[in-house]
Amino acid sequence: LDDAAIADIARRLDRPVTLVGLMGAGKSTVGRRLATLLGKGFIEIYVSVEVADELSITEMFEISGENYFRDGERRVIERLLGDGPRVIATGGGAFINDETRQLILERAIAVWLDADLEVLVFKQHIALHDTQQPAFRITHGVNGVVPVNHLLHRILHHHVRLQVERLRQHDG
Repeated sequence: LDDAAIADIARRLDRPVTLVGLMGAGKSTVGRRLATLLGKGFIEIYVSVEVADELSITEMFEISGENYFRDGERRVIERLLGDGPRVIATGGGAFINDETRQLILERAIAVWLDADLEVLVFKQHIALHDTQQPAFRITHGVNGVVPVNHLLHRILHHHVRLQVERLRQHDG
């Protein structure tokens, strides 16, 4: 697309573009670039949730549990979806919540970012050692972890497959 076509798309946006996908799919990297390209604001949900609650996501999980965090995440997303066109990067588990998913599908342009399994595993391994990246497991009972690789992209407006490692090479 040339600059005129991108400017036309930006002018016609009437609601947020919300990026969803598993942790490590590139939502933050793509979101920053897309927002810059469109001349729109960029928001990472996990940062907004931390500011709203005055706790880190890790502290929210430890003190009050995942349900508390997901409820706060849903409320922040709901508020931000009413603030006009912008680019929003959700957390890796946001779209799993039925209410949050419905809000996004009704009030935003939902874009599922997909990445190869090897990239996701590698990035999640790195995230577990990075104190700046919220990394979580959705637990099921006492015995294990529920896989989060649902085929959610089938119900989204757009499904984008990208090579995250190529984007990282150009980050500078």
